[in-house]
Amino acid sequence: MTTPVVASLPWRKPSKSSGNNGNTCVEVALCFNEIAARDSKFPLGGILVLSRADWQSLLAEISGTD
Repeated sequence: MTTPVVASLPWRKPSKSSGNNGNTCVEVALCFNEIAARDSKFPLGGILVLSRADWQSLLAEISGTD
């Protein structure tokens, strides 16, 4: 993804990150039909882009509900 595309995405942080001054979390954004994720401390760093199915699999694996 190019920098202008990344900058224009509607990035969201988890509500639980507010206790950390919003600085230590992963931000996510819907990008076309995929989910983009980035480190909020390095917003122009690497971005992980996953399909919706892969995103759901990742969340299930992280939460232990897989």
